[in-house]
Amino acid sequence: MKFLHPMIRCTWSMTGYYLEKFHKTRMDAIRKWKVMVMDAASIKGKIPDYVLEIMVTIQEEGYQAYLVGGSLRDILMNITPCDYDIATNAYPDVIEGMFDSTEDYGKEFGTITIITEGGVCEVTTLRTEKEYEDFRRPSRVDFSNSLAEDLSRRDFTINALAFDGEVLYDNYDGYGDLKSKIVRTVGNPVLRFSEDGLRLIRAVRFASQLGFQIERNTREAIYENNKLIRKISKERIRIEMDKILLSNRADYGFEILHASGLLRHMLSNGPDKEKLDCRLKWDLLSRLPQNITHRLAAVFLILHHEDQNQKRFSTASKDIGSFCDILKTEYGYEKKRIQRVQNLINEIKYLPYQDRCDIRKMLSRIGNVDVHGDLDYIFSVCEWKGYEKNIIKKWKFYSREEMKRNIPVSREDLAINGNDAMRLGLEKGPEIGQLLDYLLVKTIEDPDRNNRKKLCDLARSWMKQKRMENR
Repeated sequence: MKFLHPMIRCTWSMTGYYLEKFHKTRMDAIRKWKVMVMDAASIKGKIPDYVLEIMVTIQEEGYQAYLVGGSLRDILMNITPCDYDIATNAYPDVIEGMFDSTEDYGKEFGTITIITEGGVCEVTTLRTEKEYEDFRRPSRVDFSNSLAEDLSRRDFTINALAFDGEVLYDNYDGYGDLKSKIVRTVGNPVLRFSEDGLRLIRAVRFASQLGFQIERNTREAIYENNKLIRKISKERIRIEMDKILLSNRADYGFEILHASGLLRHMLSNGPDKEKLDCRLKWDLLSRLPQNITHRLAAVFLILHHEDQNQKRFSTASKDIGSFCDILKTEYGYEKKRIQRVQNLINEIKYLPYQDRCDIRKMLSRIGNVDVHGDLDYIFSVCEWKGYEKNIIKKWKFYSREEMKRNIPVSREDLAINGNDAMRLGLEKGPEIGQLLDYLLVKTIEDPDRNNRKKLCDLARSWMKQKRMENR
């Protein structure tokens, strides 16, 4: 040490500290360099030609162009993106001048849609955002020349990546979080969620779709700020909720929604807080086909179980009505879907089935809209409720057999109709519907009755009984 120049003389301990720090910095740089350079060719090979051509066109004009957001995230995960987004420092007017076919409906936010023979791509000018108002929109959007500033305003690290065709830019270790399967906000999670409350449920959606864990600080911020979801429109929430319902891990997603308190605020008029205990068994969702109608019905059953073994449910009409009313009036689900959800919830009241006649009644109640899907739902619920496998197997067998017989499940399946009823002497009015309903019940009890002669005989007997009652 005494031979060293005084300007660089230091203790061995300090030398070790700086060497360690230098080594760590160097290794970090090498790791990032590997991400940036080694993966470039494979990333580029997964981007459609028309997207690359748009990027090259912008770059040849002297501007920056980066593939960003979910499209890049999906490519890095070997998932084919649904759409592609490019960020650039070129202003919208400049982008419009570069391409022959464009749409400008997002121009005020810096977005121009490029239309090519290969496909459609959105190109957005790099930007910064000022203070957010109403927990969802920035008070002002300014265009920027800085990729770093643009990435810093994004929601999660896995969405804060950019690729220019040669280099992968990763300021927040989003690539590392992809590899570790983690959902983490960019920067302070409380700040990110206060900017846009929808990010609370988007974090859950990404975890559910991708099978990722939510990073601890991000998760705690969701729990502590769950009330922000009340500031968000139900239309926006529904889009995210549907994606969770249709994901491979819908059970995991709803488990987080429930545990974080988000679900309680989403179903504002739903079950009491005390009913949303930690014992809910969301695994029912994973047993069902990826169908919104079936999984919405299952959500109700899970929320309204009355014991730990799912043997009893609160299927009171007021509970079902309240749940369906929220779905219809607040979330805007169409009337037909809500009616089917209600029918599927109500079907649980009839369990267990006793015989073939009960199976025929069940088939009539669920109708023909999606009979195979509805049967999958019903028998999955039966398994979840703990019915013996042999019993469920018997019900499935009966269902297949009765379906082969083409049993009537609605008025339209009867061998006679309203016109026939009027020819028998019944006046036009509500009694025609009552008669057809009566005949449907009788044919469900015995499908062999579904021929014209037998139904006409039954109709005459019903009409005679009605006349006697009205005397």
